[in-house]
Amino acid sequence: MITSKTYWRSRRNQPSVRYLSLLRFFGDLRRDPLAFFSYAATLGDAVELRAGFSKAWLLTHPAHIKHVLQDHSRNYVGQSRVVRLFQLGGGNGLLSTEGELWLRQRRLIQPALHRDLLVQAAGHITDETESMVAGWAGLAGHGTSLEIARAMALLTLRIAGRAFFGTDLSREAATLADAMTALFEHFNHRLFRLYTIPELLPTSRNRRFGRTSRTIERIVKQITEPSQRSEGSNSCLLAALLNAQDAPDKVKLTQSQIRDAVATFLGAASETTAVALAWTWYLIAANPEVELKLKDELRINLAGRASTFRELPKLRYTTMVVQEALRIFPPAWMMLRTAVDADEIGGFRIPRGGTILMSPYLTQRRGDIWDDPTRFDPERFAPGRSQGRPEFSFFPFGGGPRQCPGDDFAMVEMVLIVATVLQRYRLGLVPGQVIEPRITFAMRPRNGVMVTLSDARTGTGERGLVAANRGNDPVRKNSQSRNYDYREV
Repeated sequence: MITSKTYWRSRRNQPSVRYLSLLRFFGDLRRDPLAFFSYAATLGDAVELRAGFSKAWLLTHPAHIKHVLQDHSRNYVGQSRVVRLFQLGGGNGLLSTEGELWLRQRRLIQPALHRDLLVQAAGHITDETESMVAGWAGLAGHGTSLEIARAMALLTLRIAGRAFFGTDLSREAATLADAMTALFEHFNHRLFRLYTIPELLPTSRNRRFGRTSRTIERIVKQITEPSQRSEGSNSCLLAALLNAQDAPDKVKLTQSQIRDAVATFLGAASETTAVALAWTWYLIAANPEVELKLKDELRINLAGRASTFRELPKLRYTTMVVQEALRIFPPAWMMLRTAVDADEIGGFRIPRGGTILMSPYLTQRRGDIWDDPTRFDPERFAPGRSQGRPEFSFFPFGGGPRQCPGDDFAMVEMVLIVATVLQRYRLGLVPGQVIEPRITFAMRPRNGVMVTLSDARTGTGERGLVAANRGNDPVRKNSQSRNYDYREV
């Protein structure tokens, strides 16, 4: 709830939210960031946020977002406050560098995520997912609950270990998942406060952060040690990073840069892909008609066979389900940039050093772009319905030169995981839980998503739970769509 807002319009009829006190601004922002920005977005396509003498601009119109992320991307760099946070946890990786250092890393990393890696990784995705569902055998049909967000974090970390680094992370997955969650919660604590205590001072929070950082450092070091990599890892992402050379200067990544890249990809696996999957399972369980269509597609196109890279073009509806989940609950819910030079967007003059905020969460719920935007409707991503939709009306992976380099991998991973699990199990929501978004840097389900399992092949187990949580559905409370063609990945 926004407690101290003052809404006013300037002489040029530009909407603004004004705070006299920075402390009150950060207090409202910290209390409920989704409510704060959702209110601001109702005022216009571009809204000025003023707190004391500080200003920022919230953009939700696709044309304005395209201006920043693509058309004039050179003029907009990572917001310094966020960059410093990523440097705390990930050193000088892709998320925490700018300029020539970022460009050189991007040139080295992007080719490593080539089609051959995706084809090879698809086998690891299916193998690890089948191993996970085999371990669920004792839970099905007994009403035993499972926290699916946690399960997805462990799964995506194991997949990242094998697919990216040729390493078995099964023993470290739980420890690493806890450490990554603690790391991003620390980021969130610092981001939404005006003043924070420096990490060098030994407060209890800073000591916890130190332990978290050392845990991540230890596991990353294990991954990058040659003795820890398997013989079959010579074609994985890590090998490509170790052997890649940048075309202009033939300079390889340093060991420090490689470690930072590994930490960044592990963070993406546990805090974005896993969270996106948790929301996907929630939405599937809460919409049984979608689940039935999914199962029909899997039965017709897979007929009980393992889901593989070759089968991906046939899984069109499964892909649309994942896209629709990313539209409603994008884990990377907010993106920040800083203007290098003065500019003008949406009638606002943006000064040099001005902060720009863009939210996939808000833009992807605009009623003038998306019909009935809070309804879970995967069919809106069918080719016919996607035509004419503005570019950057859907941008869960960002856009422009700094678009997430692992977006294709993430889509392949999520589609294969959904297809593999649903061929074996139905997921039903445990009654009585309130599932709502919580910002811990990413947008996670506040208390996770508790589900029960029933065997999809026999139809036994808990029935009727899929709609049990409809009354607490946070979707109702609260770019041109890309049609993924895996044959061209």
